[in-house]
Amino acid sequence: MRPSATDQFSAYERLLLLLDQSPCGEIYRIAIGYFIVPASSSTSFASVHAELKLACWFLAVLLALRLVPVVIRKVLPFPERVLAQWAERRQLAKRFDSYQWRKLLWFGLGLSAYAVSARHLDGPSAVLTALCLIGGVLGALAWRQRSAPTRPGAAAVTGKAAQEQ
Repeated sequence: MRPSATDQFSAYERLLLLLDQSPCGEIYRIAIGYFIVPASSSTSFASVHAELKLACWFLAVLLALRLVPVVIRKVLPFPERVLAQWAERRQLAKRFDSYQWRKLLWFGLGLSAYAVSARHLDGPSAVLTALCLIGGVLGALAWRQRSAPTRPGAAAVTGKAAQEQ
């Protein structure tokens, strides 16, 4: 049995790489989804409609999820091999929309969990939840199709990164 690329990493490097892999990546996305509605509800912009406020919060969260890692990578020292793996994942995200869209599923599950636990699902949060779930499922299906080998014994289109999801 041939060792995978991540088997050659130190424990620290594997831990860093696991932060955005299953199940850690899904867990923190579910948690983020869970807290989007209460966070948007806690802000007091009386003149702003609830729909717009929730949409702004969601877009701000997506933007923060894009920018915060950039800042952290610039400020903190990380091993070159880890940075290379992260760069490969970013290239996948740039090449294949479905790689990113599938992440919406986890936000949608978090939004759903909040709606169930709070016993409250209003129009704006219901629409956002449905859009995240539908977009995430479609993205996951498209990614599964894209990353699957096309014939027996053929390598996946995306190489070893498909193994890391």
